[in-house]
Amino acid sequence: MTEYLDPTDSVAVPRKTAPRPSSLDGKVVTLLDISKAKGDHLLDRIEELLRERAAPKAIVR
Repeated sequence: MTEYLDPTDSVAVPRKTAPRPSSLDGKVVTLLDISKAKGDHLLDRIEELLRERAAPKAIVR
C-alpha cells in the first residue's frame, strides 16, 4: 500500500498584517527585483506610476 504524506500545515496560525500607511507621500518606497523575466519592465512601470500618483520622498531599487 502506498502512503502519501501531506507537507502542508493543517492548522494555519492567524497573523495580523502590518498597519498600512494612509499615503505614500513623503515615504521612502523600496522596489525589490526578484529576477523574473521582464521584471525590470514591471518595476519601471510601477515606479513611473508611483511618481505620477504619489509624492514619495525616494524610490529605492
